[in-house]
Amino acid sequence: MIFVYEFALEQDPAALSKALWQQKIPHRVIQKEGIDQLWLLDERHLPIAQQIINMYLGSPDKLAQLPANNKGNGTFNVSGLTHQVRLYPVNVSLILLSFLVAILTGLGSQFESLSWFSFLPIQVSGDYLTTTHFSYVLDNHQYWRLITPIFIHFSMMHIAFNLLWVWDIGRKIEKVIGSVLYLILVVITALASNYLQYLVTESPLFGGMSGVVYAIIGFAWLMPKLIPNCPNLVSKPIMMFLMVWLALGYTTFFEQIGLGKIANTAHLVGLISGLICAYLYYLYANSRRR
Repeated sequence: MIFVYEFALEQDPAALSKALWQQKIPHRVIQKEGIDQLWLLDERHLPIAQQIINMYLGSPDKLAQLPANNKGNGTFNVSGLTHQVRLYPVNVSLILLSFLVAILTGLGSQFESLSWFSFLPIQVSGDYLTTTHFSYVLDNHQYWRLITPIFIHFSMMHIAFNLLWVWDIGRKIEKVIGSVLYLILVVITALASNYLQYLVTESPLFGGMSGVVYAIIGFAWLMPKLIPNCPNLVSKPIMMFLMVWLALGYTTFFEQIGLGKIANTAHLVGLISGLICAYLYYLYANSRRR
């Protein structure tokens, strides 16, 4: 997101916001230390947004006379979809790969194909599942296994819950810090959460994007507290909900309601990874300002 304008205390952002929406300019009005700020979601809209802001400051009565932008109403906007892919390539890739792996593995029910993506290879021997040691992955250079468990999901609820958070919060982070740094955040989280989850459970039968979800939530929560003028990317209620969800994972609650065991270690490690990466990004951003 791009910071555009900071309102004076006596200014009401409602009229400007309404005019921007009429022109189909996605934006957010965010309060920072009691002061309203205007942020754009797409830098391509900056020139026309600046014109509307100038009108808001000079001739606010003319805002109501602006003709509405009805371009594209009622039609499927392919160019808009393509633009979303260009804006958020990492997020789109995470979502598409998750759905692809879900199809190939039958949501974790097809063990032969599941073994392609699991942390360690899995073999079916009669009524038993067998696996090997972590050294096998390193000795045979199967390094993709350190990452791919994040794409494994075991139910529609599991994949929907995770990918909704990835799309909602993850794309905001990707827009703010850029796709390369966002990809680094995802990879670091995947490596840490997958390895430590295996270390604690000693089983390769785990998966999901939850560790990444907690990383991006932690990153989005801490970053505005470290960097001036950074918008709030996650609300307090969402943060509280996910912290309660994390705590419940260490009880038998989810097993009692039929959701099975939760990869608690991956969640906790993901959250810690996100907080650490937010601080590292803060140091990086500071070094670039000098």
